[in-house]
Amino acid sequence: MNITTTDEFSIPEPYYTSLILFFASLSAFTILGNSLVLAAVIHSHHLMHGVTHFYICSLSVADLLIGVVVMPLTTMQVLHGPSIFGRDVCNFLSAVDIACVTVSITTLCTIAIDRYIAVTRPLRYRTVVTGTRACGIVVLLWSLSISISFLPIFLECCSSFFSKEYTLIVMMIPFYIPSSIMILVYWRVVLKEANKQVRSFRFDHRALKTLSVVTGIFLFCWFPLHIIYPLKIVCPTCTSDVLTFLFLLLGYLNSACNPVLYSRSPELMAAYKRLLRLDGRKEQVGNLNMMTRIKRTLLSDDAIPLPLKITSQLSMRDLVGISFSLPNSEPKNC
Repeated sequence: MNITTTDEFSIPEPYYTSLILFFASLSAFTILGNSLVLAAVIHSHHLMHGVTHFYICSLSVADLLIGVVVMPLTTMQVLHGPSIFGRDVCNFLSAVDIACVTVSITTLCTIAIDRYIAVTRPLRYRTVVTGTRACGIVVLLWSLSISISFLPIFLECCSSFFSKEYTLIVMMIPFYIPSSIMILVYWRVVLKEANKQVRSFRFDHRALKTLSVVTGIFLFCWFPLHIIYPLKIVCPTCTSDVLTFLFLLLGYLNSACNPVLYSRSPELMAAYKRLLRLDGRKEQVGNLNMMTRIKRTLLSDDAIPLPLKITSQLSMRDLVGISFSLPNSEPKNC
């Protein structure tokens, strides 16, 4: 049996096809799903002005890079060995991988803090959290993540062995510290919920539940890998290379799961539906908005009621040109 050997473990040749199909399917689903998220937010005027959805776009970009760059190159490295691309491409792959994971965990931490402010300080939220500040935070997170991720270019090769100093930087600063902050913040929010101090803010709670699920799945997918890597440095014989590879796949699986998890949000689900039926529903949505405005005018306290016979015979096209006179005011067009 022919064996392809990497620096970590060997893969039997009969498993080539299965591994390629798995990575190809995972990569395609990741690209399509996160592209749909970005397109839905961009085409939705309301979502474009939401700070939380701005952070979600940052997460989707990170997941999209994993699907476009990291997964295909990782597949080639696993099948043919790290030396297939050379040192430069290898270091670039490591940098992109670390940057995307770091951006994801730090952005999720930022979202947790954002939701905590929204739930506990709802009256001050719009003055504290603004679009400009959110944009600055996202730029800062990407800048720091890219700076940290390019440390692997100083390594000699693309093997899984990292220096102890680098391992502490990658594992402690970008992962464990934000994870601890997220757990603490969400725990504080749960305590607030239990005390029923913010019961009236149902939208924030629904959004918070969705984001909590996203955060929980992220930690579930990436936490095992961030445990086994430091352990591998301390005790190389205590861990299995195959297990490390499986944990890496689990982390990549998170990038494909996120678009599905985002659909728990009613706003994003509605944006998905509008995007998928954009051409057929664009005019219909505009007509519905027009009818809503007309209905509000007809049902307002100051409106002059029209005869039932006339009202029942009017179509939407006829109503557009009608002028409704209000007491002691000039006529207004609806």
